[in-house]
Amino acid sequence: MKRKNILNIVLVVIMLLTACSKDEIDVWSDKGFAWFTNQNNDFTFASHPEIAENGTYLVPIPIRVASVVSDRDRVIDVNITRMPSDNRTTFELQKPVLFRANHIIDTMFVKVTNSAHLAAVHDTISFTITESEDFAPGLIDNVSTNLCLFNGFAKPSWWNANCNYYMGYFTQLKMSVYYAVTGGAESPIDDDGWQGNKFRFLIYMLREYVTKNDVRYPDDDENAPGQLVTFSNRAY
Repeated sequence: MKRKNILNIVLVVIMLLTACSKDEIDVWSDKGFAWFTNQNNDFTFASHPEIAENGTYLVPIPIRVASVVSDRDRVIDVNITRMPSDNRTTFELQKPVLFRANHIIDTMFVKVTNSAHLAAVHDTISFTITESEDFAPGLIDNVSTNLCLFNGFAKPSWWNANCNYYMGYFTQLKMSVYYAVTGGAESPIDDDGWQGNKFRFLIYMLREYVTKNDVRYPDDDENAPGQLVTFSNRAY
């Protein structure tokens, strides 16, 4: 009985191999598979204040492959599958999209322009990996990716209900102060949490910056017209 089962398995393997043409086998052995690491890539010029209006920036979008490591640069074919909804949004996909020799992770670059309208408009550009001489599209859920543009600050994951209680509600102006003081969007707490010395000192620095620079909301702000930015319990 066991010998018969083994014979059946061998026959199935032989049938599968003979069902594939030589060309198909060559494709599987010669090509790699490429896909984007992220389905969405958020970018804001607000986190790059050194870039003036109408200045440009190369946004990096990571790509991963399943392939033997090659000693030569290879090309990944990428199509633009969704154009910006606003014709004032300008971008340029940097081609060719190269996967460099001796890499298993590399980067695609998209040049975007710091346009004033992005302060009010959220815009999205989509890209899809297609068949090339060197790579076939890889993971089906990640062969496409979106570049999401907005000239505001993305709300960090740590700004949750607990953060609202201690720092107040998230606003663009409040986040601009946070960047000015800390230089980034890293979490305000360490292992000691919201009662720790790191957070207490940061709150002092944030409030001092607001006072010294008289940072106020515009007079037509719907939540705190003309008021100073406030880092405290559920405040704007």
